[in-house]
Order: sequence, then structure tokens, then C-alpha cells
Amino acid sequence: MNKVTNDIYHTRVSHGVALAWVNSYSAVVVKTSDATMLFDPVGMEVPADSPLDLIVVSHGHSDHWEPKLVARIQASTGATVAAPPALAERLRVGGTESPLAPLLERGGTRHSDVGSIGASTFQGQNPPFDIVSMVPGEEIPIGGTTLTALRCDHAAVEPLAFQVHSPDGVTVYLPGDTTPFPEMGHLPHIYSAETLHKQDSAETFHNHSHESGVDVLCWMGTALTDGAEIAKLVQPKAFLGYAIAPPAAGERAYGILTRLTPDIPFQALDRRQVFLWPGY
Repeated sequence: MNKVTNDIYHTRVSHGVALAWVNSYSAVVVKTSDATMLFDPVGMEVPADSPLDLIVVSHGHSDHWEPKLVARIQASTGATVAAPPALAERLRVGGTESPLAPLLERGGTRHSDVGSIGASTFQGQNPPFDIVSMVPGEEIPIGGTTLTALRCDHAAVEPLAFQVHSPDGVTVYLPGDTTPFPEMGHLPHIYSAETLHKQDSAETFHNHSHESGVDVLCWMGTALTDGAEIAKLVQPKAFLGYAIAPPAAGERAYGILTRLTPDIPFQALDRRQVFLWPGY
């Protein structure tokens, strides 16, 4: 189910997904057969030759948001940045070390009109410095992979959770710092363009969502009871968290989570350890 290696960026993914926790906070890399996404980079470096399509920011708290680092990674990789509107606007107006191109506002825009984005789209060229704002329900397609922004209940401005759907149908849920809420039981949501324009009620929300089960829950929070409750609501096939230090504390946390979710396989990831789903 997992592979011990320190290089998620160059891990070959022929099917399913590969994931790795890559800093001491909440940064995660999710890789499919045609897309590589880095979530919430803080206090870390990305190797210069790393293929990267998308840098994704969930909200503006300092353990998830380091704008100068985001700009630096974008400049070195050509990746697109996806963030809540206020953070995307801050990048657009130059609240970083690097000048960035104008914001592509996506509110009310059909995802099919936006097209595929990221470094892989611009082979042999210098890719544009794209910044994309996202709100819950909006999608970014990269080849056959789809990133969907979802509701996040957290004390921050415009916080987001995310879902990654791979070309071969594997779904990863990244809840961010959200607290649990009952509607999580209806994940995953794959929105159509029509849903983005017509959604105006909870009934519409559920009628237009595609529900096929979450394969991997990637939870990087700190409240163990919240993580367990999210897992019970979502019912993933695999439940990932980060390895807590020191080891004695990590063992206690592992014991708590496995007791609270006895029927859901839980794995604590060491930093930079690559997890493959399904196992190769």
C-alpha cells in the first residue's frame, strides 16, 4: 500500500495516485498519471527539476500560506497557483517577492472554458504565471485529473477543502483544517459545469453530485477526534495522517485513531514517505 522513498516528484504513477507529506506542517503532494499538485507549501523547498502542475492553497493561516515561497516555487516550476479569492488577489497585486501575471477570476466560469492548465500544457515554452481563484464547487482540469474545491468549516477567510479525482477514477479527499459536518457523508462531489451555474439549494447540490466513494482521506489536522469523525463520515478505503513526534506521542495518537475508527485502515506517514493507492 505504500512505498518508502523520498522523491514524490519523480515517482512514476501509471495508475491510481501517489501521495507524500513533505514539510513539518500540512504540505502534501498528490500525484496522478498526468498531474502533480502541491498543497499548502510552508517552510520547505521543491527541487529545481521537479515537475509540478499546480500549487494549491487552502487558506491564509501561517502554517498553510507562505506567499513568498509560493511565488518562488511558481517561478522555478511554472506551476499554476490555485487559492481562495482573497489570497489569489494578494498574489496578483504583488504581495510577494516576484511580479505575477493578472488573476484569472473563475467565479461563474464554466470549467470547460478554462481548459487544462499547468506546466505540462506548455511543453517547450515558458509557461505563464497563472493564478486561479477558487470557491467551493469550482474545478480545475489537468489532463484527465480534476481538482475540485469544497466546503471547509474553519475559522479563516474563505477556507477550502479539496478533492482530487484521477483519470482512472481514484478519489482523494483533503479536508484541510475543517471541522466535521454531516454533508461530508455525501462525498465525493464531481460537479458538472451546469451544476456550477444552477446550484442554489442543498437539494440541487446532492442531486447533481456524483457519489462513488472516497478512496483516500488525507487528513493533516491536529484534533484527533475531528480526524476520526471525518473518517467515519467519509468512510474512505484508506485513512492517512502524519507521523507525530516523539514516537511515544505518535503511538498514542495511532492508538486513539485506530480505536475510534477500527474498520478504516489508518496509516501515519513519515515525512517524504510516498504512499501509493492502490498498492503496486
